[in-house]
Amino acid sequence: MISAPHANSCSLHAFFRKADVSRPLFLPALQTYRYITHTYPDLAIIQYARIKHALLLYQAGKTTDAVLEMEGEEEELRGNAEVHAALAAMLYSESPKQIDRAETQWEIAREFDQRFSNLDWVRKEKHWPPAMQTALGNFLNLK
Repeated sequence: MISAPHANSCSLHAFFRKADVSRPLFLPALQTYRYITHTYPDLAIIQYARIKHALLLYQAGKTTDAVLEMEGEEEELRGNAEVHAALAAMLYSESPKQIDRAETQWEIAREFDQRFSNLDWVRKEKHWPPAMQTALGNFLNLK
């Protein structure tokens, strides 16, 4: 695991960059985000780490845990477009019976940020891991 930072903005920023989910080291990044969320629960930017942790759980094949964590974030961060878009993709991919709920989550996401319809933007700007990019692509193309 990446060594822990001191709780100041410069070292935490470097810590997040080292745990960047766009790189192929998904399991170390998952451990890093788990560490951050447990060690710094009151940090102002902790919601970012919790969202990335859920995305990485999905990448690691822990889809049920990922959905549960993202549902928790959806309750806490209503109106966060990334949470709603990710939850829509997860629900569509993992639970076809919840297509209506996935579509509702997608409508909320699009209400706040329409850029999630652009997979290239999600990859480059939000740094979603490949499994989540695929899930979102499948949802957008209704595959």
